[in-house]
Formats: sequence, structure tokens, C-alpha cells
Amino acid sequence: MDKTGIFGVRVDYGEREEMALAALTRLSEGGRIYTVNPLMLMYARRHPDFAAVLNRSTYNFPDGHGVCGTLKSRGVRCETLPGVELGELLLSAGALRVAFLGGRRGIAKRAFRNLSAKYPGLVPVFLQDGFRYREERVGERLEKSAPDICFVCLGSPKQEILIDRLSHYSPRTLFVGLGGSLDIYAGKKRRAPAILRRHGAEWLWRMGTEPVRLLKLPTLCRYFFLSRTEGVLLWTKKPGEDRSF
Repeated sequence: MDKTGIFGVRVDYGEREEMALAALTRLSEGGRIYTVNPLMLMYARRHPDFAAVLNRSTYNFPDGHGVCGTLKSRGVRCETLPGVELGELLLSAGALRVAFLGGRRGIAKRAFRNLSAKYPGLVPVFLQDGFRYREERVGERLEKSAPDICFVCLGSPKQEILIDRLSHYSPRTLFVGLGGSLDIYAGKKRRAPAILRRHGAEWLWRMGTEPVRLLKLPTLCRYFFLSRTEGVLLWTKKPGEDRSF
């Protein structure tokens, strides 16, 4: 696995198996994992403080073909690891003490119920919806319970900023920002059909099922233009070269 940068944000990339192994290794060590997409990178481009949050993570994996498309256009080999798949990959590792934060009322509990049926041995530390939590209270619960893994599903940039503030409460917890994944785990929403995912068209499914996402289309178009034509800050680390942010 290697790393590169887009708009000043570190992106950790490689083959899917490499990223999966790197993520699983962190279960015993703690850390922060985000899955970055074009909208996040465009937001980071305009907000240096958010770019700094992303660069303090343990890993920023490419989520979707938008980011990988940029890297491939520069001759970088890249595979995706969407957040919803990353979450299940981690939970499949065995008996884990887990915390979920996000979704509407009852979604976190429904998601845990469905996931625990697939992955026996999961123990719920706390399951908190994303509308009624208090940051200080969540921090206290993390400090007291120290779960193995904590999924924060509030949407970007809110979830990454919150993880950045919460992680010190439980340094050995692996925090993962997973956007709307709890809704999918709970059965409230469905992913795109496999054929669309294979061809990098899952974003079309999302726009079709959630028309409000059409408002983000201009930003996506601007991302593709800037990342290919306007001196995007993109670098590839060579062996022995230190280009840490």
C-alpha cells in the first residue's frame, strides 16, 4: 500500500486486499479511518482546517471511482474500498465490542441487530442515534467503555471533525467514519445493484434514489475538471522519500 495526495489531502491506496489488511491490523491498535470521495476533497480544498483533520487520520481510503479515476489518470494503480464494505469487513474479524453513533432514532439498534445476526459475537457498548447525542456524554462513554471499534455515521465533514475531537478519549479504539452506512445495515436503504457498482456508476443510483443529491452535481463536475486540468496537488511517494503532511 502507498500514499498520494489530492488537493493537499493524503490518500492511502493500493489493492483492495492491502487496504483491508491494513484496516484489520488497526483493530488491536486503534486509530482513525476515513473513506474519502470527491465531495470531501472539494470541501477540504476550500477549508484547510478540514484538510488537516483528514491528514491526522491513520488511513484515508478511496471511496468510489471518482477518487480512483483521478489517480488512474495520473498513472497510479488504485482500487476502491467503500465505507459500507469496510465496516462489514472489520466486523467480520470476530468478537468485538462495538459502538455506533449516527442515523435517525432506532437506526443504530436496527443496524446492530442485523449485523450481529451475520457476525455473532459482537457486543454493543452503546448504540446512539445521530440527532440527540451530546459530544461530552459520548466522550465520557468512550473513555469508560473503550470499545474495540466505533462507527461514526453523521455525514462528512461532521463525522470526521467529531472523530478528531473524540479519539483522545479512547486511544485504542478504532474510529471509522461511515456516512450513511447505518441506514444500509439497518435495511432502511439499499445499495446500487452489483452491475452498477462494478462499472463505477453507484453515484447514478444514489442520485436516482435521492434526487436531493443532484444539487451536488456541479461540485462533482468541478472536481473532475480541477483534478485533471488545473495543477492539482497530487504526488506519489517514492521508496525512501519522506513527504509527510
